[in-house]
Amino acid sequence: MAIAEVKKIEIIAHLCWVDKLLERLRKHGVVEIKKAGEEELTASCSCFKEFLRDSEEKLKGIKYVVGYLKNFVPAKMVKEKIKAGKLILKKKEIAQLIKSIDVFSVEEECRVLEKESQELQREKNNLKLQIEQLRPWKKLMVPLKELTDTKYVRFLLGGLPQDKYDLLVSELSNYEGVLVHEIYTEKKIKYGLVIFLKEDTEIIQKVLKKYSFNQVGLPSVPVMCEELISQKEHLSEKVRIKQKQVEEKAKNKAKDFINFVILSDYYENMQKKEEVKKKFLKTKSVFYLTGWILARKQKEVKEDLENKFPEIEIDFKVPGKNEDIPVALENKKIVEPFEVITDLYGRPFYSGMDPTPVLALFYALFFGLCITDAGYGIIICLITSFSLVYFRKKMDEQLRKFIALFLLGGVCTILMGMMTGGWFGMTVKWKLFDPLNDLQIFFAIALSLGVIHVICGLGMKIYENIGYKQWQAAIWDQGLWILLILSSIGWAITKMGIISGGMCLLFKVGIFVAVFGIICFQGRTVDKNLGEKTDKEYTLLWITLIISCSLLISGIFKFISAFCLVFSFLGIIYLGRRNILSLLGRIGLGCYALYGSTAYLGDILSYSRLVALGLGTGIVGLVVNKMAGVAAQTPIYISIILVPLILLLGHTFNLAINILSAFVHSCRLQYVEFFTKFYQSGGKFFKPFKEEYKYITIQSDDMPD
Repeated sequence: MAIAEVKKIEIIAHLCWVDKLLERLRKHGVVEIKKAGEEELTASCSCFKEFLRDSEEKLKGIKYVVGYLKNFVPAKMVKEKIKAGKLILKKKEIAQLIKSIDVFSVEEECRVLEKESQELQREKNNLKLQIEQLRPWKKLMVPLKELTDTKYVRFLLGGLPQDKYDLLVSELSNYEGVLVHEIYTEKKIKYGLVIFLKEDTEIIQKVLKKYSFNQVGLPSVPVMCEELISQKEHLSEKVRIKQKQVEEKAKNKAKDFINFVILSDYYENMQKKEEVKKKFLKTKSVFYLTGWILARKQKEVKEDLENKFPEIEIDFKVPGKNEDIPVALENKKIVEPFEVITDLYGRPFYSGMDPTPVLALFYALFFGLCITDAGYGIIICLITSFSLVYFRKKMDEQLRKFIALFLLGGVCTILMGMMTGGWFGMTVKWKLFDPLNDLQIFFAIALSLGVIHVICGLGMKIYENIGYKQWQAAIWDQGLWILLILSSIGWAITKMGIISGGMCLLFKVGIFVAVFGIICFQGRTVDKNLGEKTDKEYTLLWITLIISCSLLISGIFKFISAFCLVFSFLGIIYLGRRNILSLLGRIGLGCYALYGSTAYLGDILSYSRLVALGLGTGIVGLVVNKMAGVAAQTPIYISIILVPLILLLGHTFNLAINILSAFVHSCRLQYVEFFTKFYQSGGKFFKPFKEEYKYITIQSDDMPD
């Protein structure tokens, strides 16, 4: 439907033009270059092996510099650049920038700064840990060196749980020559000093272990702990000052951050160009490339290349049936955003069809019905429109489509909201129906859309089968199901008295024809005993059997119907006499296929989720408004704050959760109820070789080498 025609392109040119020719192809952006096999030219050809090693090394260096300096770029500069969008540069400016910046020198400086910063941070962390370890002993009023063991006495510093301290002191009091001195209490831990004779070490340590005493080792220095902490804090301050100096140096270098971003973008594209060369073949004088091109652009590309490069040969071929052809979608501007939904499921095959044009209409309607609030629709349109205008220079194509999808969904939400009278949870008089009071109407609309959607899916499969000249599949595999669905609905409507009862017989015949047709033809693949000559007669007999059986049960032309029924039945038995089992298998498979009617019923009923979501939006909005109304009855100094807050937070939450629900459930109805009827994904995306600069736009046709 909207799959762009793609042709195979082959180019042979003189080797001296390889770089400039690649730039021309990249400028056009309509050719996907694929790897050429040696069999496509001559056995003497070889692949390109050379790379721009200098560019590779520079790109690695630039990426490192960008990654390091981005932490030191002022937020104000970033906001200004985002607002400004892509930088527009000329060829001379890029060339001058390349010459003016010694990438390897800046990289080395940044690595030195980073290494110094890491060492200082490690030193700072180490000092911080030492200070934390010393802090509990701040009140220890003796030099730490004096707490080292003597010839006969041991000194142990440590901490234990506060609730065990008294028990420890009590037990240690039973031993002579043991002193316990409490120093500090913090976070239910008591820190203290235990002094005892060395000869009692084993006994005392058992007692200490019993009460979870955790020994601490402090440095043996000739100063008190408080002074040592002060020294460590002074060293930590010096480290902090050095860190500040390193940071200032980095910030000074970050002034050129934008230049490195430009070079990163430029060299990354240069690298992609070199990677593409690996797909070429070459001899001593010429190179050969092959790929895919959009058919509508082949004339334009051919004329341009032949004008620029006199020593060139370009050939276009129609792709073979067995080739893996990439798929490009071409739709009108209003349909383009819905390609996002198709791509999330998977691209169609090149020989298939693009469901996007049909999907677009239903998706937009379902999105609007899920929200059904014109006020919310206006908010969605305002936010998406602002994003598309304000950030247009920074958006890639896929993001632009995604936001435009919500913009169109917002427009449909406004229309659905006006139809149901929903405005920020309030209902106005001017509407077609009220979802809460006219629930049956809302339910009927949702199910009607479901029926149309499912039938459209079957209709698209019929269209595809006719394209492949598979007439029987179009009639028996999809046509009969459409007849069954429509006839069943028509019969139900006549029984409800909505339309004339005279149509009831017609719908009844349609149901019987569809049912017997499914039973008789859904299992036709088991027929293996028929030749080409009897195939048409055999099919005609089955059709006669179906129609005559349907008319007989409906009471129409009973004698003729009975005669045709017997005649067709005997004819089927005669032609299929060589394998009666296949005949029974055909009927059995057909009966099993008829069970699929429950799946169609389930598919149609699943559209009732549109009703649930549509009602949910209005009900939650109404509750938010009532809560604000209750808050408005409070004193003015409270209500003036509370009412706007409730309305803002409540409606924001309601809008956000319903946008998510509308997106997800509308996708589900496409993927599960619609695509399963006809669509086959798995196609290869068309990825043309083109300029993909993220941050810059180069005005010149040619690029600096």
